[in-house]
Formats: sequence, C-alpha cells, structure tokens
Amino acid sequence: MAASVAFWGKGTLLQRSTDGVTYVTVPEITSDQSIDSPEVEKIDVSHHESPDDTKEYIAGWKDTGPVSFTVNFLPTNAVQITLMQDYAAGTNQYWKLILTDSSNTYGTFRGYVSKFTVNGPLNSATKADFTIQRTGAITWSNV
Repeated sequence: MAASVAFWGKGTLLQRSTDGVTYVTVPEITSDQSIDSPEVEKIDVSHHESPDDTKEYIAGWKDTGPVSFTVNFLPTNAVQITLMQDYAAGTNQYWKLILTDSSNTYGTFRGYVSKFTVNGPLNSATKADFTIQRTGAITWSNV
C-alpha cells in the first residue's frame, strides 16, 4: 500500500490584493477554509414528448458561491480595517488562497466581502466572521 501524500492545512494563507499583483496576508485566520465547487443551475427543457414521462435538464449558469473565514479580530490591524472598508463599499478585490502542500498550490479569484460580523464571546477571544462572495471561477496553480 502506498504512503499517503495528504498534507496538513496549518499555515494556509488568505491574501487580498487591489491589483492582482501585490497581495497582503489576512492575519490570524482561525477557521477551516473551504471553497465549495460552483453549483450548476439546472434548466428544465422538458416537453410533451420527453421520454418515459421524465423531466429533462441541461446545465446552465454556475453559481460560484461564498467563501467564509473566521479571524481573531484585530481592530487596529490595517488589513482587517480594509476588509471592513471593502464590506462597507462593496469593493470587488483579488484574493489568493495559498495551501501548504509540497507543490505550493494556490487558488486565485475575484470577490467582494459580503458579510463582516464581530463576535465578542464571554470566555474566548473576540472574533470576526467574514464572507467573500466570489464573482467568477477560481483558478488553481502551482508555484
């Protein structure tokens, strides 16, 4: 049996850019990062002669969906301040998710901060949850 080539997610980075060239790291992400596959809209093309009285579908638009993160809230951190400003303005930015595998895999995408919520629980660090609504496909690459 072959040895696993799985890798630990610790050290995964999310970065933000205004120009798609120079990126800055969003500090102190504490949550798992997951990027869902786009959901493909189904278009009903059923007609009176559809075989076996069964609906027929074709694929339509892909809905890229959101990406959500939790960070330790750092209210004076310049990058987290820009996330709040992006949220307030609805600004579309460039994003990069850098994985920790041996191939240095990363994904780039465009999106805007659609949610930014600060949570101050009684017995743990103050956190901020934020969501990026992707506005296009993610492109996966290796360095």
